[in-house]
Amino acid sequence: MTHPPQLILGVDTHKDVHVAVLLDRLGRYLAAASFGTTDAANTDLVAWTRRYGQVTTAGSRALAATATGSPST
Repeated sequence: MTHPPQLILGVDTHKDVHVAVLLDRLGRYLAAASFGTTDAANTDLVAWTRRYGQVTTAGSRALAATATGSPST
C-alpha cells in the first residue's frame, strides 16, 4: 500500500483572494494557485491540494484587517 505524498501548504490570505503554495516534505516547490475567499473557493483550494497528496503541515499569513476567511484542510 502506498501513501500519498506528504505536503506543506502555505496560504497568504487577502480580502479578495487566497494564494496557496504547496511544497513537498523537503520544502521543494510543487505548485501555486489563487482562490477566492468564499466557502466554495475554500473547498476548491482543499480539493486542489488533494490532487498532489496529503497536507500534513499548513501555515497561513493573514492581516486581520483584510482577511475574510481561511481554508481548513
